[in-house]
Amino acid sequence: EAAPAKLARALEARHGKGVPGVQLEAAAGPEAADVLRRGLAQQGFAEASAGLGADALPDALAELRPQEVVFGRMFVTLDWVGVRTLEGGELEVPVQAVGICQKHLHPVFYMATSEDDTFAVVIPYEGFELPSEEAVFGACSDILQSTTPMEKKPFKTLRFGSPFDVRSFPKTTELEDAGALGLPTSGVGTVHVAEFGSLSVFGGREMPGKLRRQADDADRAPMFIVNRPFAFCLFHTEIDDLNVPLTASLVR
Repeated sequence: EAAPAKLARALEARHGKGVPGVQLEAAAGPEAADVLRRGLAQQGFAEASAGLGADALPDALAELRPQEVVFGRMFVTLDWVGVRTLEGGELEVPVQAVGICQKHLHPVFYMATSEDDTFAVVIPYEGFELPSEEAVFGACSDILQSTTPMEKKPFKTLRFGSPFDVRSFPKTTELEDAGALGLPTSGVGTVHVAEFGSLSVFGGREMPGKLRRQADDADRAPMFIVNRPFAFCLFHTEIDDLNVPLTASLVR
């Protein structure tokens, strides 16, 4: 069995319960570009990645003439729990937990989503030097790994100034040390990674009844105003032993 196929199966079987929205496919030789084309054309995923230039990746991949390829993608739609949209377009979201990190003076905020095991994480960066686009995931992982929960939440609500979008165009990187990432290296030549992404965050539907009462309570709750720039991550409990986010985006 080809090394990427083994990697794909190992990632899928790593936990008894898979991470929702994640798909992995492996292919060898000339089939690789076709696998990429089919994956990019899937409904929903194609709409989310429209305009990013991802449709050029299969041809770019064919020019590299890869021996083996793993195509991994995550496509999820989540709802806030108790979101409140104000008349000016601001969003208020209840905070599930707050953490502190000695490496980062701002608090780290966790918010619940419609998936019980998936949380949105906000890391404020106002007043701090920003990591480069290539270093965002590593910087957020480092902060999360050094964050400890606070026994009492100093803030119960986050307020975002407006909905936001982050679009990352395809970038191809040659790995210097594939083994450091757990990838097989025996008999394997140069390893390249191409990545791209699209994130949209907005208020969505405001539900009546219980959520309205939560919104009224938010008026009296301690609130943290999230100013740009900040990092927005998704964290899944199935990989909490790794203590790294599923995704990490910098909102400027």
